[in-house]
Amino acid sequence: MNSDDTVQPGGGRPRRERFKSARTRARILEAAATLLSERGYAATRIGDVAELAEMQGPALYYYFASRDELIEEVIATGQRGVVAHVTAALDGAAHDPLDRILAAVAAHLEYVLTTSAFASASIRNFAQLPEEVQQRQVRFRQAYGDIWRALFREAERVGDLDPVLDVHAARMLVIGALNWTCEWWDPGKGSLDDLVSAARRFVRDALTGRSVAAPAALTGGDRGPDEREGETERKSVRSRRRILAAAARVLSARGYSGTRLSDVAEAADMQAASIYYHFASRDELIEEVVRDGVRRTDAHVRAALGAMPPDASPLDRLDQAVTAHLSFCLSSPDVTVATIRNAGQLPADIARRQREAEAEYGAVWRELIAGVVNAGGPAAATDPRITRMLILGALNQTAEWSDRDRSPEPIVRTARAMVRNALGRGTAAAAPLAPLFRSPAAG
Repeated sequence: MNSDDTVQPGGGRPRRERFKSARTRARILEAAATLLSERGYAATRIGDVAELAEMQGPALYYYFASRDELIEEVIATGQRGVVAHVTAALDGAAHDPLDRILAAVAAHLEYVLTTSAFASASIRNFAQLPEEVQQRQVRFRQAYGDIWRALFREAERVGDLDPVLDVHAARMLVIGALNWTCEWWDPGKGSLDDLVSAARRFVRDALTGRSVAAPAALTGGDRGPDEREGETERKSVRSRRRILAAAARVLSARGYSGTRLSDVAEAADMQAASIYYHFASRDELIEEVVRDGVRRTDAHVRAALGAMPPDASPLDRLDQAVTAHLSFCLSSPDVTVATIRNAGQLPADIARRQREAEAEYGAVWRELIAGVVNAGGPAAATDPRITRMLILGALNQTAEWSDRDRSPEPIVRTARAMVRNALGRGTAAAAPLAPLFRSPAAG
C-alpha cells in the first residue's frame, strides 16, 4: 500500500484523501468568492457556486453546513489573507516609519489585486452581510486596522507626517484609496508594478508634504447640496425624492440583488404600488439612484468651480473640487455608498450607462489634474489616471467610515492637504522608491 493511502492513527482519513478534500474546499471558496464579488450577498446561491466549482450542489454541504457559513468563510478568507500578507511584508521591511507605511501600501495592493475575488468580495459585500456575521467578522477588521494605526502613530511620533493632517482621517483616506483600486484597475491596461509604484509615491507625498497654508474647512453652508434645495417643489417631485432616498438606503445596505421594491416602499413610508407612478421597474429605480449619485456630484463640483475667480490657481481649483466632492459624499452617504459599492454588481446595460456618466464626471478631474501638471505639479512619470482614481477612491470611501454626528472639518482639511501635497510638490515627487514586494501569486 502506498504511504499516501495509509489510514491515519485514530481512524483519520488517508493523507491523499485529505489533500483532495482541501483542494475541493479551496475550489468551492474560489467559486463562491467570484460570485459574491460579481453578484452580491443576496444573489449568491449554492447551486450557482456548485456549477462554477464543477460539482453537485449537495456535495457542498460536506464542506459547509449552510450558504451563510460558506459566504462567511469567503469574507474571513479575504480578511485573514490581507492581514497575513501585510504583516509578512512589514516583517521584512525597514524600520523607518514612512518606509513601513509604503511597504504596507504595496502589500495591500498586491493582495487586493492578485488574490482572485476574495478581497473584492469582502470589500463590496461586508455591509450587506447579516448583522451577526458582521459582528463575528469585525475582529479581523479591527486587527487589520490596528496594524495601520500603529504605523501612522509611529510616523506621527517621529514627525514624518504633515502636521496639518488629522491622523485618523489620513489613515482612512489612504486605505480608501487602496480599496477602491479593485473597482477600476484593469491588468490589461497597465502593470501592477506601475500602479503600486504610483500609489506609494502618491501616499508618500500626500502624507509628508508641508502645506503652504492649512486648507479652509468645510463650512456649514457647504455641508451638502441637499440642504439648499427649494421648499416649493411639487408633491410628485418630493415623493420621487423620498423614493430615491429610501432606495439609496436599502441599496447601500443590501446591494443590487437584495433590493426589493417592497422594502423601498416601507422605507419611504408609502405603498409599493405608488412607486410605479414614478419608476416603471425595480431596475429603473436602482439605475436612477446610482446615476443620480454621479450626476449630482458632478453638478455640485462644476458649480463650485464655476463660482471661483477666473485667475484661481490650478491647486486652488483642485482644493475646491475636493471640498465640493466631499460635501456631497458626507451629506449624502447612502447615495454615495449605493453608487460605489454596487458598480461591479449591476446588469451589463446599466453598468455601461453608469460608466458613461462616470466618464463625464471624470473629465472634470482630468482637466483639474492636467492643469496642475501643466503648472509644474507632479512629475511627468506619474500616471494622471492613477492619480485621479486614487484621489476619487479616497474621497468616495469617506461615506462609509465618517461619523455623521461629528464635524466633517478634520476630514476635509486632511483630504485637501493630502491632495495638495501629492500634486503640488513638483518633480521631487518622482524620487525612486525601494523595490516592490512580490505578490502572493508570485510566491
